[in-house]
Amino acid sequence: MPQDTLEQRAVLWTQALVRVPSVSGSPACLQVLETARDLIESTGVEADIRILFPEAPNPVLLARTGRGKAGVPELMLSGHVDVVPPAGMEDPWSARIEGDRMHGRGTTDMKSGAACALTTFCEAARQGVDGVLWLILSTDEETAAQGVVRALGCPDAPRPQLCVICEPTDLCVRSAHRGDCWIRVDFTGKSAHSSRPHLGINAIEAAALFIVHAKKRLPELLAENAAAGPASSSIDLVSGGAAENVVPASASVTIDFRYQG
Repeated sequence: MPQDTLEQRAVLWTQALVRVPSVSGSPACLQVLETARDLIESTGVEADIRILFPEAPNPVLLARTGRGKAGVPELMLSGHVDVVPPAGMEDPWSARIEGDRMHGRGTTDMKSGAACALTTFCEAARQGVDGVLWLILSTDEETAAQGVVRALGCPDAPRPQLCVICEPTDLCVRSAHRGDCWIRVDFTGKSAHSSRPHLGINAIEAAALFIVHAKKRLPELLAENAAAGPASSSIDLVSGGAAENVVPASASVTIDFRYQG
């Protein structure tokens, strides 16, 4: 199949995946795996395709093609097709194309990568491969990330020697992965009526001061690593308060660290 046709297929398959609103934990997570399975089957290639744990909140698609051959390592293509909530995006499931860009929740992270993995898997199955090629797609990478762990714990689970994960890396090949750590900082104040705030201790104001100082210090905690890409930090959750007219007695701030191992 010509390369441009493969690229066109990857684009069309990305659109098919993006149009399924597969927010982590939602029923659409099973639907998006069924869509991926249907895309593989539409090509008519020889492959064993299973959807594991269809009744669970984190189903997994596992596909296999090729036959084991002595001395030939097994390879796995891996990715996830769940997404975070659209958070007010306009037409998050449209997968519309404007110029050279596709718009939609999960287009980059990482349904386009999953579509490329699907396309590669099907083309390898069409041409025939020495050894075994696996494909695994998970639906809870954005949350607990336990679906693949459970799948790989099965007695007949694949044991590939090499795995390629198609996460967006600006086309740089990375040989390592950043870790992720969520740190929540809690603040305790004292409640009072907001008409007499001097009788209370405002926990939200304390949290706000913390955020200001944290933004200055967080870059000092981030180390660089060429194998895994740059570290990062982001203050992603702030909560607190009981009512509009009550000095808040509690608040919390959550920081997401993507750190080097």
